[in-house]
Amino acid sequence: LKQSQAEAQHQQSEVQAELLSTQQLLLSTQKDLQEERRGAVELERRVLGEMLKDKRSQSELLASLAQQQRDSETQLSDLRAEHAQRLSEMQAQLSSAASDREGLEEELRAAAQVAREQQDA
Repeated sequence: LKQSQAEAQHQQSEVQAELLSTQQLLLSTQKDLQEERRGAVELERRVLGEMLKDKRSQSELLASLAQQQRDSETQLSDLRAEHAQRLSEMQAQLSSAASDREGLEEELRAAAQVAREQQDA
């Protein structure tokens, strides 16, 4: 009976040792998992930070491009207005020159008429 009790106590000690070993392994595994989770969370945080930076960069680039387009449209509008003004001035000069030419042609005809009349006389 004492031998059976001794064997039972020995088996119980072995089971307790195995249980303790298993608990230690479980704790170690839990610690490893926590470390991996922290690493994953840190990596996710860094990735999200980079994505946010990229998004900000894209937003800034789009804003810059939109501003450049507005500036270009303003310059184009200014150039069109300037060209329209120049065209209007040139048309006015052409009209004035045509009027001057008609006046000179009229004077030339009158002078030619006077010269013919003087020759005839």
